[in-house]
Amino acid sequence: MDNSKFLGALFDQKMLSILTHFLENKNSNLYLREISVITKVPVATTFRILKKLTDLEIIKLNQINRFKFYQLNDNERVAQLSALISKNPVDRFVSKIKGVEGVESVLLYAEKTTSANLLIIGTKLDSEKIEVAIKDVKIEFNFMVRYATSTAKRFEQQLSMGMISQPKKVLWKSI
Repeated sequence: MDNSKFLGALFDQKMLSILTHFLENKNSNLYLREISVITKVPVATTFRILKKLTDLEIIKLNQINRFKFYQLNDNERVAQLSALISKNPVDRFVSKIKGVEGVESVLLYAEKTTSANLLIIGTKLDSEKIEVAIKDVKIEFNFMVRYATSTAKRFEQQLSMGMISQPKKVLWKSI
């Protein structure tokens, strides 16, 4: 059973629709009715689901005067849900390797529809675990992840000397 079928069986389809929308649009700040229209979930059901997700601290409620906006929270629960639900192969890859010992950060340099080029920064990286994550993403999404590794010090030196360019995006960084 693939992830989407598994999650569909585990979660209510309407909740999954709302969660997926927020996870794919992390910075969106929406009214109740907007969420209902976008996800095609009735307003009353959307309200009930948002209340539950707010209580679980997955969604946060921002109130300005009498207006209520809902936004995805930024915490470990959301990160775990994102790893489960995400349909983005790069996000899935990052969720698989961020727990690998020695990984300090993952930087995106290029992304196309079928591949991505990443720089993994860390010390004493377990290349076998990284290769397993690449294989899993290739099988699940038919997506190729290419990567290079570097230590933080070496990366900073190369960056300051102009030997490498700034990354497009920092995908993950340990605290």
